[in-house]
Amino acid sequence: MRLLGFVVVTFCATAPASAQSAWFDLPVPTASLTQIDVSLDAGRTLAAPRAIRVLHTIPREGELPAPLVAFEQLLTDLDAVESESLRAGARGLRLEMAKNASERDVLRDTLAAMGLRLRERRGAYTVEPNQDGDAVKLRKRLETAGIDTASIEKALNGGETIVPSPAVTVLPSPLPHEVWESAIFERKIAARSLFSAIVRDRRASLLFYGLLSMTPETRTHLAKDRDLLQRLYRDMAGPVAAFGSSFRIGGDGRFIVAGGAEAAELWEGLVAERLDQPAQFARAIFGRSNGRLAYFFDTIAHLDEPHQRFALGLWITDRGVRLERFKALFRTFADVDAQWQASERPFARPLYDPSTMLGLVAVDAQGEPIAPRYRRFWDRALAGIDVPASGTRELKDVADDGVIDAAWLGEHVLQGLFPERQARLGCFVFGQRVFASAQDEELENALQGPGRRAHGARGGDQVLAHREVGEDLTPFRHQAQPEPRDAVGGQAVDRLAVEDHGAGARRHHAHDGVHRGRLAHAVAAHQGDDLAGAHRQVDAE
Repeated sequence: MRLLGFVVVTFCATAPASAQSAWFDLPVPTASLTQIDVSLDAGRTLAAPRAIRVLHTIPREGELPAPLVAFEQLLTDLDAVESESLRAGARGLRLEMAKNASERDVLRDTLAAMGLRLRERRGAYTVEPNQDGDAVKLRKRLETAGIDTASIEKALNGGETIVPSPAVTVLPSPLPHEVWESAIFERKIAARSLFSAIVRDRRASLLFYGLLSMTPETRTHLAKDRDLLQRLYRDMAGPVAAFGSSFRIGGDGRFIVAGGAEAAELWEGLVAERLDQPAQFARAIFGRSNGRLAYFFDTIAHLDEPHQRFALGLWITDRGVRLERFKALFRTFADVDAQWQASERPFARPLYDPSTMLGLVAVDAQGEPIAPRYRRFWDRALAGIDVPASGTRELKDVADDGVIDAAWLGEHVLQGLFPERQARLGCFVFGQRVFASAQDEELENALQGPGRRAHGARGGDQVLAHREVGEDLTPFRHQAQPEPRDAVGGQAVDRLAVEDHGAGARRHHAHDGVHRGRLAHAVAAHQGDDLAGAHRQVDAE
């Protein structure tokens, strides 16, 4: 008796998942990816993250769109075929099973799962199509997935043994099958049904997404620490999806933080957990302030070294002040756009957020802000629209109030709705560029210059101002729609405006925000329109 298997596996040019370091095979019905328009052209590594973003960018509410309905139905059909087929065991399906009452039930149920039926005539059994309308539709759906029921019918009636299986593509999984069963789902799951179990569970999908962006050492640690893995799945899947790439555990079992050993006391002081206790530290990072601590941690982890030093305050000599300012910087992340929740919208970020600000501020190699760096100057520049009269010496002893740090900027630039943050941040970036070489005694004129330009500049001067600001904020616009930061898309986030910033709010605040600060006069309306265009592009997604 010949064993006839209907198993088709789609292979791509890359190596099998099992051949890649610390990846595990995840068989995925190829047709299910096609249903939701996920292509394999860019490689298998990106296919699962793209599917998860299609399915779980936001929580599902109301009636599903037709492609998702078809996707869900196909997975249901294939799960039924797989479940019934497993009852037959490794020997597969054969027509002679009809001679035994218990095996006959297995054969009948498996055939029914494929839109076929077992027919008995005078003690002889045959397989034939069920002509019921639902069965006809079922066979058509299974055919798209690579299960040829006509061939199965012919093979069984010819005395052959079959193992029904869809065409599958093997994708990389960040955890072994056994860990998904025991730690996440706490039940047995057939190998070809694991993908279905993951993508139909939003928390499991988001956990999968975040795990893909972690290092092999970190994933290995999590696979062993089942309690932590379960906690991340149950309570913190959204922040893990959004910020998992920054979660790193070293070979020594210590939590790895931005800034290295020099910043260890800052992180331990902020988180109130020790780095050599990675489980407790991870729970705090992903669970504190609804994921906002993970948002903060991830931002600093992805800055270059000078900007990390600026954000961490490593250039501040007093360690007590450094920690206090570091905690104050975190509060700006905790407070910005309160309605955005990483658990609900893990692939979105507030517009003109602290992350954007920290990437744009100009600093030197040691992390100190470049001139003009005095708090008194920037407080006057950002506080109001009045231009100081010549000779008022408003900035006398300008250094007395100290220099700006990351927390000070967050507190003064990032308050209010995003049009206001846009205006202040645009002013700051412009001012750092234009007045970087200004001496302390020239800063009074620096406050007057933008005002004069805004009120009286004409022709070439005004065009020059607009052009300079546009050039300054080109990378700012790019921040709104960043490219994926790693091969598995762990940081492929959409910087969408959070939902409380409706179109009406944008129209209402945009004009006021652009004219709120003194330096904003130099930015003028053209720059506001330019940035608004970038926002419209983001919101349209």
